[in-house]
Amino acid sequence: MSRRALLEKSDSRGRFSSAVLRSAPLDELLLDLETEYLIQLHADRQGNLESMARQLGITVRALYDRFKRLGIRPQELR
Repeated sequence: MSRRALLEKSDSRGRFSSAVLRSAPLDELLLDLETEYLIQLHADRQGNLESMARQLGITVRALYDRFKRLGIRPQELR
């Protein structure tokens, strides 16, 4: 069986639908995932950036750098 056939035959146990996985190149999907993850983490931590940075194992400065790279404005997430 070809690789393509195996991929198309895969069941729904994956975390993402095949439609999502086929919708964009991997680098775009990763940026979308990181953006959504940070937005959700911001909500879970009630906007506490120090708590977010600790959870991610990075500095607050590095967190701000990620926000900037992804086009996220934390002050607008509240």
